[in-house]
Amino acid sequence: MTATKTNSNQHRIPWATVWTISWKTSRCLIIAYVVVLALLLVFEKQLVYPLELWDPQVRFGEGSSLQEVHFSASDGTKLHALYGQRDHPRVVILYLHGNGGNIGHRAGLLRFLSSQYDASVLGVSYRGYGKSEGQPTENGLSLDAEAALEYLLEKERVDVDRILIVSRSMGAAVGLKLAIDYSVPALCIESTFTSLPDVAARH
Repeated sequence: MTATKTNSNQHRIPWATVWTISWKTSRCLIIAYVVVLALLLVFEKQLVYPLELWDPQVRFGEGSSLQEVHFSASDGTKLHALYGQRDHPRVVILYLHGNGGNIGHRAGLLRFLSSQYDASVLGVSYRGYGKSEGQPTENGLSLDAEAALEYLLEKERVDVDRILIVSRSMGAAVGLKLAIDYSVPALCIESTFTSLPDVAARH
């Protein structure tokens, strides 16, 4: 019985087919990469500054430990803040929140800081956040923090040596710059980051 010899060439995929499949796959990957890159460019601000509207259920009136206050940044942007004032505080805390939410979402934290440390507490919503006007930018956030500090120094007549800046995430970078520029002696930072792209990656 004679064995039949199999032609191996019959089972080989033509190079033209391999090249076509490889090219189509590469093209799909390139298109997907370009689309993702374009989306990141379009939504970069939303990733870094995920704005949330003011919670309508948040109310501050007579008898509340927190009161709503308003002031303007040096470029005229009107800002909204929450202020919990004590008659004889041990320290005055300026709270700078992270890139998500607004100061209304930190009302409970502000009350806790006030009672835990016998402190007057001011927390500001950055421009574009909550009830504050404008759109957030890196320079704008610094102006907002400066305006909040100036409110304590000028309106409330607080000595800078009695101020503690408490800041989180994106607010940590803002708080660090503020502490250096105004020689604020006490600064507490939480969950800080190395760069703005890191903020977008984490959120």
